[in-house]
Amino acid sequence: MSPAILTRAPRRAGRDTVRATALAVAAALAASGIEARWPFPEDRGCLQITNVPGIRSDITIEADGHATWEYRLPDGGVTGADRIIGMTMELLSAGPADYNDPPVERECMTLKGIAGRALHERGMRVQLKIIGQDDDNFDVFPEIWVTNPARPGRGMVRADDDGVVRWECRLTGRSHISPAEFAATISRILTTRPKP
Repeated sequence: MSPAILTRAPRRAGRDTVRATALAVAAALAASGIEARWPFPEDRGCLQITNVPGIRSDITIEADGHATWEYRLPDGGVTGADRIIGMTMELLSAGPADYNDPPVERECMTLKGIAGRALHERGMRVQLKIIGQDDDNFDVFPEIWVTNPARPGRGMVRADDDGVVRWECRLTGRSHISPAEFAATISRILTTRPKP
């Protein structure tokens, strides 16, 4: 993979912190061969990773220092429970990720249930959250929210039954990680781990 140079940065005034943070993250990713670009000239806080085949990956950086990395497979593919577990452990710095340690699957358990149970057994704090509901079709949209009690500054990982994984953390302020470490963690997952 060849690194990319961001040639066009967003233009709105008053968001220099977001721009500087996004450029720092993009530069750190580029050093690892990961290409990150602004998908739209005016979309200030969104970077799109474009050169990792088989993965859709976006980064959003807010003015308050909040950052989100989203990982998903394209075309309806679902990330496996073992991959969700390994990524979560790595993102939350809970020890080395082991993508070859399959979780115990119980009949009738959902993907997030399998991952949530395994993460809980590994010492993570796991909560089930309903993030939306469809009253017309009598459906809910649940996720698991995972944190590491030993490393709260690493933020939170959210996962759902579609295999979408979101890492939320802070890049500035109290209890934060640096843009370089944020980018390095993403790079390790995208470049050194087997694709699902």
